[in-house]
Amino acid sequence: MKYKLQRTKVKNATGVSRNYNRLQSDGYGIRSAINFTMVELLIVMAIIAILASMLLPTIQQARMKGFLASCTSNMRQLSLAVAMYSNDHDGWLPNCNGGNSNWVERIALAGGSAAGWNYGWKSGASPATKKLFLCPVGNNEAYYGVNYSYNKRVGYYHSSYGYPAVAYCAPRRIDQVRSPGNRLLIIDGKDKTYSITAIDSNISQVDFRHSSGTNILWFDGHVSMCKYYEVKSFNKEWKP
Repeated sequence: MKYKLQRTKVKNATGVSRNYNRLQSDGYGIRSAINFTMVELLIVMAIIAILASMLLPTIQQARMKGFLASCTSNMRQLSLAVAMYSNDHDGWLPNCNGGNSNWVERIALAGGSAAGWNYGWKSGASPATKKLFLCPVGNNEAYYGVNYSYNKRVGYYHSSYGYPAVAYCAPRRIDQVRSPGNRLLIIDGKDKTYSITAIDSNISQVDFRHSSGTNILWFDGHVSMCKYYEVKSFNKEWKP
């Protein structure tokens, strides 16, 4: 028995005649037709897979650029809050810690937040405020909602050594910072890994989360992304 296509004329409800193809069996015709359709489908799927593999790197690159732009925006807004704090405190920069407070809380309150931070956001802190201290690509390094690290050499207190912990970690006025365009204030940190929100030249605590680079807010307010080899060579950049 064989299948073959046969033209059949049929009248529809309106009386109009139409031609239809009717499949007759030859024992192999249906199988051959199905195989041909599957081959076409597989070819289309292969083409789609190739196109997707070509587009995915571009999409991922665009996504990472978006994260970098968001992080840069966060840091610029933190810079404005630092300037507001300095204006309200006779030119003094927010201390890293000490005095039952820390740099996160000081900057948040200076920026207009209704509540501060003390190893966790206090009740009343807005989502917009919380977002400023959290780089979108570093959620795995969020330590109580913060994944940026402050320069420990700006007013660092240690319970065993007093305040400041050492002379080079003393509180500073903004006009005392040498070459502010070449001194870092805030950097992407591995806060959760090391249970920190402050850093002092320890490159292992820096998070190179932006395509093997790290975002840095400098004392003069500009933001730039630096690669590992650049940060590794930093010396004076840590010393305000």
